[in-house]
Amino acid sequence: TTERIIEWVTKRGGIATASWTLSIPKDFENYKIGDKINMINTTYDTSSTFKTENTVVKGTKENDFWNIAIKALAEQLLKLQEANVPLIFRPLHEAEGNSNIDGTGAWHWWGKAGAKIYINIWKYLYDKLTKEYDIHNLIWAQTLYAWSPNSAQWYAGDDYVDLIGYDKYNTVYYRHDGKKSGPNLD
Repeated sequence: TTERIIEWVTKRGGIATASWTLSIPKDFENYKIGDKINMINTTYDTSSTFKTENTVVKGTKENDFWNIAIKALAEQLLKLQEANVPLIFRPLHEAEGNSNIDGTGAWHWWGKAGAKIYINIWKYLYDKLTKEYDIHNLIWAQTLYAWSPNSAQWYAGDDYVDLIGYDKYNTVYYRHDGKKSGPNLD
């Protein structure tokens, strides 16, 4: 993917954007850091035993996992930077899921502990990539979903976000929890 992005921007004049949706082991309690895992045993929804609130707590298994994932991401982003390729970077999208502040409506692990924890995770990612890995070719795009009064509670702040938006799926669809949803008319 990294090489395709470089080609798209440098040879075709494209503008590149990338989302980062990190999958985690479903059974995080029994996962050992560094073990290979089949993607069928991972998820990015809220069902994992992964404790989101520990993501930025040093010394926790969740933080160790997060740091390894960020390092792997940084290796690819540095290749883009070295090729003078900017990237609209959209990590950890739709954190609030169905409008809430406490994480009860979250669809993804990064939102299930609520807005305050999510903002800490976002800022941690930003600081690791910009300060530790010295990556400065990213245009940070934070996308939420509900566009409700609660959405503002999930905003990471002007110092950490360059673009804001929301994802819109104007269709009726069947959700993973068996409920029918949509269209999103926000």
